[in-house]
Amino acid sequence: MANYYKYLPLRGGIMTLFSPRDWKISTKVIGISVFTILAAILGVVLYFLPLMGSKLMEEKRIATKSVVDVAYNLVVDYGACAQKGQFSIQEAQRRAIERIKSLCYKAERCRFAARMIMAASAGDILHHGN
Repeated sequence: MANYYKYLPLRGGIMTLFSPRDWKISTKVIGISVFTILAAILGVVLYFLPLMGSKLMEEKRIATKSVVDVAYNLVVDYGACAQKGQFSIQEAQRRAIERIKSLCYKAERCRFAARMIMAASAGDILHHGN
């Protein structure tokens, strides 16, 4: 039986291609460098980006909660003023809305906070008190 492996492009078989012993030194250095760079990129993509994303989301949640808390306290204060008779309910609502709009430094948070506060609790606070 003839040796058919000598006719293959890779004379030592397919394993010769993947055997680091037969590689040139420059191929070994480039291979190690490419592997290290890919491992670092994979580490950043799979570990650090999700970690930073969750921290950013937590900071946004805290910032939005702060805006909502301030807006809520403004509505409570104006509701108390309306209860005491310092000005009408409509005037208290108008002033609360103006103050909430002046507090906001990002339009999306402002609209979210104003909608959430005014729609959910402003009517109850201003009409029924604490």
